[in-house]
Amino acid sequence: MFRPVVENNDAHQHITALMKMVHHVERGMCMGGAVHWVTDIMSGAVRHLDVVAARRAAVYQRHYDRVWTFDVNPWKYGASVVEWSLRSSHCFTTYEEPPKHLARALRSPHNVATILILQFEQRCHAIALLKLRSGRMFLYCVNNGVHEWMGSRHASPDEIRATYNGRFTEYFERIAAAIVVRTPLRLPINDRY
Repeated sequence: MFRPVVENNDAHQHITALMKMVHHVERGMCMGGAVHWVTDIMSGAVRHLDVVAARRAAVYQRHYDRVWTFDVNPWKYGASVVEWSLRSSHCFTTYEEPPKHLARALRSPHNVATILILQFEQRCHAIALLKLRSGRMFLYCVNNGVHEWMGSRHASPDEIRATYNGRFTEYFERIAAAIVVRTPLRLPINDRY
């Protein structure tokens, strides 16, 4: 149900090589990649679904490692970074834990980007899901690149999670939290997709 979107294979190879070099990916790289992919698109800075620049994800990773303590909820921290980054772009950001209104947000006629925090026991992973005004949906994962959702436009978030698990041989049992960004504005990416 996911079809790969390859726009810049060099970027994908670059980030794949970077992932092999980073030994502590679990602490921030997936969130860093998702945050920057969402903010680049929702701010109107990009016109394509290219893989996030590995350097930006690594910068976020280093910053995350400096500020993260056990007193700081890393998901709320990611939400505050998204909200701060998009404060001048007419975007509305919400953080839901657990995500009770996620399905309704994805049915919105506007551009909607979400960062989903998938969880299994103590293991977490952040992915981004983008629903454009056209109704097309795209998934970004720092480990797997960008894929288009080929299933129903009315699929539930749990159906998307289950398909992600099957496609990428993962097992995340639930969506623990979501950072949801909406904008009524037309974005440059809407001209392409």
